Amino acid sequence: MAKPGFYIWFKTLDRMSEMTTTEKGEMLVAAENYARNGIDTVFKDRFMRSIWINVKADLDADDTAYEKERARNQIKG
Repeated sequence: MAKPGFYIWFKTLDRMSEMTTTEKGEMLVAAENYARNGIDTVFKDRFMRSIWINVKADLDADDTAYEKERARNQIKG
């Protein structure tokens, strides 16, 4: 079963506070592509790359937590 979605945490939004609306949109699209399809975006801009490293790490941590919870629920059920 595929994950139902992904989180955008306040700490992620705080990291994006200096971005333009366009840059935030690019980051959100990258996050969706990564969370949904495993596609890792390579940003040309150093600033975007530095933010992406953290966003991707957050998505990976959330994915790990989701899988642990899913496994725990399968044992219960």
